[in-house]
Amino acid sequence: MTGFELAEFLFNGAYSGLWPLIVLPGLAALVCDRAARRLPPTRADWRVAAALAGFPGLVMLTLCAMAILRSALHLHGGDLEHVIQFRVTPLIAAAWLGRAVLRSRKRGLGLRQLAALGRTPGPRLAAAGRAVGLCVRELPTDACECFVAGLHRPIVFVSAGAVARMTDPELRAALHHERAHASGSDPLMFAILGFLRHLAPGGGDRAMDAYLQARERFADGEAIKAAGPLDLASALLAVARAPAPRANAIGIAGHGTAAWRLDAILGTEALAVIPKAASRAVSASLAFNALLAVWPIPHIWAAFIFCY
Repeated sequence: MTGFELAEFLFNGAYSGLWPLIVLPGLAALVCDRAARRLPPTRADWRVAAALAGFPGLVMLTLCAMAILRSALHLHGGDLEHVIQFRVTPLIAAAWLGRAVLRSRKRGLGLRQLAALGRTPGPRLAAAGRAVGLCVRELPTDACECFVAGLHRPIVFVSAGAVARMTDPELRAALHHERAHASGSDPLMFAILGFLRHLAPGGGDRAMDAYLQARERFADGEAIKAAGPLDLASALLAVARAPAPRANAIGIAGHGTAAWRLDAILGTEALAVIPKAASRAVSASLAFNALLAVWPIPHIWAAFIFCY
């Protein structure tokens, strides 16, 4: 195959829109995950981690949008090549977008069910919520749960079991941690990244974990400023065996972060410096994914040149 024939296949063949949908998002997820593994959890920049978590889905989103746009601009033609390129490919793209929307919608319904379970907090929890300046709801369960949820108006949910296990200073420290999540709009960002994660086929878990770890470290830092490290560490230990957070929720002890966070809170961690090689790998990954995200633009121009 000559270079011209390869270019013709890539940019103007019947499968010119289909193979990028299959290959590029998975490649983006693989590259981002490998870069995310190099980020130390206690020093990772949450912005970088969020970019690594969101880029694969963004690549898929731009490819789907471009496939649908190309279909709208090519309404005529009935040969097999035209059907594959301008009918089958956009249908697959639309179906994939619909799948991501439905999965995100399902998580949103879980949040509504959670809000319905919450009740007016008891005296101790209500007093702690007023002291911290938070809207707090209590869950009638003996399990130890403490998390924030809600896209527009985040609400902190604390289970009756967690209230019983924590002292008043520990409870306030836990609420300061959750207030940092709420003020930073973490549930909304988590939902956006979750939608992009549904778009990216395969991979992406490590990059999402890196983002969540970075936000947990940020929230710990804000809670330490307000409540001190000892009460926060005690609160974290009190709910260290909490279940995974609910849909679109971020909990104080979720995502397997308790061990290294205790070291960071108590000041016993070694200073984690990101090696230059790791910084270069992360920068290269972001640049590579940025190129993949704008891939459809030169793709369309090349298709126009080959067609006309």
